[in-house]
Amino acid sequence: KLLLQTGRPITGASGDVYLEELIAPMENITIIGTQNVGPKFDCEPDSPAIRARFKSIYVQTDAKLIGSVVGERMKEIGWKSHAKINTQFVKLWRDAKKAQEKSLLDLVPSIREFLHVVNQCSHMPESAAMKGIADELVDDGNDQWFVADGHDGAPMKDQINTWKDLCKKHFPRTV
Repeated sequence: KLLLQTGRPITGASGDVYLEELIAPMENITIIGTQNVGPKFDCEPDSPAIRARFKSIYVQTDAKLIGSVVGERMKEIGWKSHAKINTQFVKLWRDAKKAQEKSLLDLVPSIREFLHVVNQCSHMPESAAMKGIADELVDDGNDQWFVADGHDGAPMKDQINTWKDLCKKHFPRTV
């Protein structure tokens, strides 16, 4: 059995406070973690500590994965035009990948960033979703997700403009 001390304070029926502990059979436990590897993230993919603790499964974002994961999330939200919106995400991803190959962007969007955008807009009625997504993609901070820093340490303005142009192309802002 595994004892997991969560550190979360729990107030008992008598008013006493104690730290939560979970006891579970090992066969019921799965630990899932994510990690960005490579020189940009200062994390080696084959460090002994990681190899000793986790089974690595490399997941590359591709159009099919975007379709299944992001598209499914939009269906869960209830957006009937999820297929149309998802097509725009796939097109944005493909164009961002081409821009990266030409050094116009430093990185390419992953499922995580697309899900973040969809989740930020999930409270919106479907009629406002495209505009909400367009706004979220270029919101402060998000406009620098895939942008390299210049020699001065500031995000490269030409890459910010590339990202904004790609977003505008695939998610035009409408009223």
